[in-house]
Amino acid sequence: MSTKIFHVVDRLDSYAAQQMELVVGATDDHVVCSLIGPTSVHYHVRGQPIKSCGCNRRFDYDVFAVSQLAKFLRAERPDIVHTWDEESQHFVRLASVFARIPRLIVGGIEEAWRGTPPRDHRNTLFVATRGATCDRYTSAGWATPNWRVIPPGVDERQPTLTRLNELRAEFDVPSEAVVVGIVGDLRVENRIDKLIWAFDLIRVLRNSAQLLIVGDGPERNNLHRFADRVSSLENVKFTGNRKDWPDVVHLFDNYWHAGMTPNYALEPLQAMAAGVPVVANDSIVNRELIVDGESGLLVTPDDRAERAKAAERLLQDEALRTQIIAGAKAIVAERFSAERMVTAYRQLYDSLV
Repeated sequence: MSTKIFHVVDRLDSYAAQQMELVVGATDDHVVCSLIGPTSVHYHVRGQPIKSCGCNRRFDYDVFAVSQLAKFLRAERPDIVHTWDEESQHFVRLASVFARIPRLIVGGIEEAWRGTPPRDHRNTLFVATRGATCDRYTSAGWATPNWRVIPPGVDERQPTLTRLNELRAEFDVPSEAVVVGIVGDLRVENRIDKLIWAFDLIRVLRNSAQLLIVGDGPERNNLHRFADRVSSLENVKFTGNRKDWPDVVHLFDNYWHAGMTPNYALEPLQAMAAGVPVVANDSIVNRELIVDGESGLLVTPDDRAERAKAAERLLQDEALRTQIIAGAKAIVAERFSAERMVTAYRQLYDSLV
């Protein structure tokens, strides 16, 4: 008899959901619940339909959405409930008042996470992507045996040449143009305005250079105006949210990352797996991913001249570029492969039943 696992995620177009999709498969009985999605959801993973539902959440702590979630949990009677982000964990805790949850896996734990440990630790496991996050919370009193560390995973997908040409045409990117790429939520904390400002130095040197910004968020209009003011909208292009962003990454000559999150960011890992050199802020988390000069380049946060110089080094020094691509692929294969992550979660599920 297979184990029934009930996955809960806030949005099906989020990066947490993309990690969830790697885990969802045919070996177990999986149900996927989206908090924001409509109550009837048609959801497919790798072309296979997966049983799914939605709670139609309209705002934080939507009582109707909590009621819907509790209803789904009572109907499905899962062996394990797995939350993949902070929002879903809050809703599951509220719904657990009205529906029994035998075992709970709480994912999406960050060092800045606002959650508090449930009163009953016995049926709950917490999953962090970094050991440092686990250490921080256990020192604050969260039960050590209840923690697991499972780094994120990315798969090495290679789009066809036809697909890449279609993407170039869609974004109006000349075949000879240097492409700098950014992927992520358009929020203040991701410092995308600093990247647009730095890119303009590249544009001065390479008139046809393109900056592709993949993602959406509350700062999109402000960033659009900023790009129009300090650069050129013929060179800076906003694609919006793209579920196929791992394919789009293959268009990039450089990937730029400026976020200072306490957890591993999925986007630079995907770029590293795709063979795209990463230029990232020098931070504690990024030093765990990138050895400067061997698997990427680290620069002083918000130093536009240093970032532009690093990008130019990668464009002009083919030996350095080749070395960094090889080093980055080795790190992803050793520590952040999709296969490694999926195996870790399957072992975790098996240990709970």
